[in-house]
Formats: sequence, structure tokens, C-alpha cells
Amino acid sequence: MARAATGASLSQRSTLRTVLSIAAVFVAVWVVALLYWKTTWHVPSALDLLLYGLALPALLATGVVLARRALGPARPRPAAATRAADEPSTPAASEAAARQWTMALLDSSLRLPAGITPEEVGNAAREASVIGLHPELMRQDGVKIFASGIASLELDQFDESLLPDGTAHALHDEHRRALLLAAETLDELMERQAVELGGVGENAPASAAREAASLKLHLLLPQRWQALAPTLAAWLDAHLARERWMPRMERVRLMCVADPVQALTALDDLTVALQQQPLATRHVLVALDSSLGQQTVDTLDNLGQLYEQKHPDGHVLGEGACALLLAHPAAATMVPAAHLHRLVTAQLAGPIEQPAQQRGETLAQLLDAAREQAALPGLEIASCALVSDADQRNSRRAEVTSVVEARWPETETDGRCLHLGFANGESHAVLALSAVAVAGAHSLGEQQPTFALSNADASARGVMLVSPPPPQAVALTA
Repeated sequence: MARAATGASLSQRSTLRTVLSIAAVFVAVWVVALLYWKTTWHVPSALDLLLYGLALPALLATGVVLARRALGPARPRPAAATRAADEPSTPAASEAAARQWTMALLDSSLRLPAGITPEEVGNAAREASVIGLHPELMRQDGVKIFASGIASLELDQFDESLLPDGTAHALHDEHRRALLLAAETLDELMERQAVELGGVGENAPASAAREAASLKLHLLLPQRWQALAPTLAAWLDAHLARERWMPRMERVRLMCVADPVQALTALDDLTVALQQQPLATRHVLVALDSSLGQQTVDTLDNLGQLYEQKHPDGHVLGEGACALLLAHPAAATMVPAAHLHRLVTAQLAGPIEQPAQQRGETLAQLLDAAREQAALPGLEIASCALVSDADQRNSRRAEVTSVVEARWPETETDGRCLHLGFANGESHAVLALSAVAVAGAHSLGEQQPTFALSNADASARGVMLVSPPPPQAVALTA
């Protein structure tokens, strides 16, 4: 009521100002005309009186009114616009709706020390396997270090001819190991997709099948490899081109990430991108990493940053690759697919090595935020599972243990809360995406919403909820 009265008052004031302005124009023109005729001893004719008494002031008054409307403040909105202003603003409403978007995890492929499937990696975490001493890598004093690699990897399988000319000398063994692992994950993923598309191709032209499953590759590399990123990406491009998979995979993005949460952010960005793309679009996000090189060991040893008894927060070296196949939820019509909800992130107030940062308060807040933004009414954290990239470093273990004890009180968490870093070591972006893959497999197998959590970094934290598909989506795949 008050707003309507204010609008009426403003309208009346505006009308009064307009009338006074028109009157002032007429008076001004008449005064000037009379003064001119008087000083020139001119007797006005009927035409003069019509022209200067009516036409000219009317023309000037019209110009004044138009100028006022163009340059003056905005006019009050009508009642319909006033009612619209009482409703939530469009940007805010759109943002709230966007936070409820999801993305379908169609498939995944892993290469980690603990296994090559989400189920194997999850079982290793469930059994609380812990990394031991590496058989070959050691500190400069000859003491072996805590690290874990993939024993089946054969470095002589690396094809140097796929590298750009003159770049082979710049690569170390850890680069080659990571590329081989990434190639294995992509080959495995593409082989399964080719089989699925074969079924489609029996009833449709090959060109239509390829168009229906356009694959866009996003490659994530460690920040420390940024200088070699174009070389590493070129090798992987050449490998994929040689394999002749159908549909073809086109690399659309190369990104170097500084921490695991940046990798999860790149994953979350695809949720938004898929909303503006054709329904048939599919994305492949792959991360690769390896720190199993003597040069890396020597560098960390000189800095005193290797894990050992007197340095329980030192690095536990690892390696791996993880590839995720992603699509719009409405496109998941072949088999049930886990749904990835939007990512929530935060930064610790200080380094995780500080005892105050190990209480798990930031992670607890992120779990609450991830639960609240998901369009899953009645969901409680205690009814969910958890998969994290936490490892055996004291600070990370203390932080994740604190949040588990706070959010899953009086609950048997051995099979429900899995921490992948204990059996795999550090592989940064790889392990963060692997947590999502394992969470997806667990959510489908147990029909239980599962949080994927990253706390491997010194300060960056991220949580993403992964849920089984809703009943209507399952009905479509039946």
C-alpha cells in the first residue's frame, strides 16, 4: 500500500512539473516577442500573433517535454512491474536453480596402486590397506621411502615416436609413467563405449552413431608440469588418433591444476556446460600424475618433506590416472548412472598442520552445504556414505577422523567412510576424481547417496554429493 501511494505521489509531481514547464515556455516566448515588437515599433499582424503566440511556444514546449523524458530519472513502474519487484530477482532465482543441476557419471576408468576399478580401489580402502616402503626409491642416505606405484606398468611400452620432434629429452620417467597410465584408462573407456555404440550402429548409420556420442576430452595435468604440458598433451593426442576409436575423441581443454579441489572445480564446470549443449554431448575428464622419480625424491629429501616417523606430515608418493565419462542426466538412458551434484568449496583459515585446523569444522560445514543444496528432501548426512582422498599424513587423517566422528556418531563407519590415500599415496587431481568414481560406484551398488571429499591439499577443501539416479531415471533405463 505504501509503495502504491508513493508511486501515485511521484506521478502527480511529475505531471505538475510538466505543466509548469509548458506554461513557462509560453510566457517566455510571449515576453520576448512583445519586447522585440516594442523596441522595433512593429505592429504584429494576425500571422505574427499565430506564429509567435501559439506555434513557436507549442513547438518549444514539446521539445522541452521530450528532453525531460529522455534525460530525467526513470518513471515509476506500473503495478504489474511493482508486483514483479516483490518477487525474488531473476539472477538470484537462476543461481539457486543452477545449484540444483546435476550431471550423469556414465562410466569411469582408473589406474591406481590399489586397483584398476572403482570396486577394487574401494575394497582396498575398506580393508584399511596402508602404503609401505617402495622397493627401489630411496633417500640420499640409502633409506627406502614410503611410496606406491603400479607394478604392472612397463616403461618400455612408451612410444617415443608420438612425441613432438626434439622433446623426448625433456621428459623424465614419471612423465612417461603418467602418460602410459592415462592412455590405458582412455583406451579402456573408449573400448567400452565402442561396444555400446556398436549396438546403436546396427540400426543406424555409422555417421549418426558418431554424432550421437560426440566425446570432448578435458586433460588435467599437475601444475608443476606446466612447462611440458603441450608436449604431454601432444603425445596423448597422437596416441588417441592412432587407436582409431569411433566415436572420435577431440581434446577441447588442457588445464594445469595446483590442487585437487581445482580438479573438482573443472569437473563441476562441466555440469554448467552441459546445460547449454546438445543432449548427446559427452565429456571425458582425465587426470594423470606420477611422482615416482628419483629426481623428485631427491628434491623432497633435500627439503625434508618426505613422510617418515619424525616427519609424519611428509609426502607419501604415488601415481595414477582417472578418466570420467560424463553427460547430461537426461542422456543417461542406456544404463543407470550416478548423479553428480554441484561442488562446494572452502579454504582453511590456516595450514592443515596447525592443530586448530584439524578439528574438521570446515569439512563439516561443506558437508552440510552439499546436502542442503541437493534437491533430495529429508536427506541426512548420517544416512550417507563418504569417500575421501585423505592419506596417512597425521594432519589429514586427524581432520577427516574428526568430521567422521562428528557427522556419523554411533555408526559403524569402516564400510561406509572410505579414504583412498592410505592405499594409494598422493596423486592429487587423480585421487580427487577417483574419489568421485568410487563414490559413484558405491552409490549405485548400495543405493546410498555418497559424499566425495577432498582434503589432501594444505588448505583447499571440496565436497561433492553423488547420488543414485532418481526412480524415474531408472525406469527409463529398464
